[in-house]
Amino acid sequence: MAQTLQERYRLEQEKSQVEFRMQQKRHTLELEQRSLLDRQRDWQLKEAALPTLQRQVEDIQQQLTEVEQQTKRLEQIRTDGVAIRVQLETSMPQAQETLQKEIQEQEEKRVLLASAGAHCPLCEKTLTDQERRRVIQKLTQEVARREARIQELQHEQQQLLRQRQKLRLEYKQVEQQVAQRQSLEQQYATVHMSLAEATRARDSLVSVLQTLQDLDTRLTAGTYASEELARLRELSTALEGLIYDKKVHEAVQRTLVTLADAEVQQSRLQQVQAEFTTLCCQHQEGYYQEDRQEEWQEEQ
Repeated sequence: MAQTLQERYRLEQEKSQVEFRMQQKRHTLELEQRSLLDRQRDWQLKEAALPTLQRQVEDIQQQLTEVEQQTKRLEQIRTDGVAIRVQLETSMPQAQETLQKEIQEQEEKRVLLASAGAHCPLCEKTLTDQERRRVIQKLTQEVARREARIQELQHEQQQLLRQRQKLRLEYKQVEQQVAQRQSLEQQYATVHMSLAEATRARDSLVSVLQTLQDLDTRLTAGTYASEELARLRELSTALEGLIYDKKVHEAVQRTLVTLADAEVQQSRLQQVQAEFTTLCCQHQEGYYQEDRQEEWQEEQ
C-alpha cells in the first residue's frame, strides 16, 4: 500500500510539472499572439493611410515639377533682363548717337545748299537751282527718316523699360516659388518614407494574419505542446491503473496520526524525566549547603 501511495505521489508530481510546462508554452504563445495583434493594428492604421500618402506624394511631385519649370523660367528672365539691359544701355544709345550725327551732317549739307551757286556735296559740281532744290529735298527726306527712326528707338526704349519692370516683378515672384524647392524636397522625402513604410506594412499584414490564424488554431487544438499532452495522457492512464482503496488509505492515515501522537507523548515523557532529574539535583545541593552551615556554626 505504501509503495502504491509513493508511486501515486510521484506520478501526480510529474503530472503537475507537465501541466506547468504546458501552461508556460501556452502563455508564451498568448504573449506572441498579443504582440502580433498590436502589430496588426499598427500596420492596419498605416495601410489605411496609403491613399492619403499616395496623394501627398503626387501633389508634392507636381509642385516640384512646377518649381523645376519655374527654375528654368527664372534663368530665362535673367537672360531676357541682360538682353534688355544691353539694348537700353548700349545698343540704343549708340544707334541714337549715330543717327544724331547723321542728321547733323545732313543739316550742314542742307545749309550749304541753301545759297545760289552751291556745289554738289559729292562731285563739287555747281548745281542749278532745280538740281539744288532736288538735293535739298532729298537731304530733308533723309533727315526726316532719321528723326523718325530716333522716335521709334525712343518708343522701343519705353517699351523695354516697361518690359524690364515687368520682368523684375515676375523675377521676385518666381524666385519666391523656387525658394520653396528645398522645403518641398524635404517634405517629399518624409512622405515618401512614410509611404514606403505603409507599403511594407500592407505587404506584411498578409503574413501576420496567417500567423495569427495558425496561433489561434494551435491554441484551440492544444497542438503547441504535443509531447507534454502525450505524456499527460500517459500519466493519467498510469494513475487510473494504480490500485487505490480509500478505506485502507484512511486506515493508514489514522495509524500515522496515532503514531504521531505516540511520538509526541514520548517526547513529553522524556521532557518530564529531564525536569525531575534537574529538580532532584537542586534538592541535594540544598541539603549539602545546610550541613555546611551547621558545621560552621558549631565551630564558632
